[in-house]
Amino acid sequence: RGHRAGRLAADPDLRVRLGAANRARAGRDFAEETMVDAYASLYGEALASPLILR
Repeated sequence: RGHRAGRLAADPDLRVRLGAANRARAGRDFAEETMVDAYASLYGEALASPLILR
């Protein structure tokens, strides 16, 4: 792990590339529509479960 942190600290281009890639991933994976759809699906599954107390 230390080697990776050192490499990241020493390589500004790598930091920029990783930052851009992770911003894109976060934007895609945690976009409002994505999250709303995921929670709606989870809520639907919970309501359909016989384990839910009604």
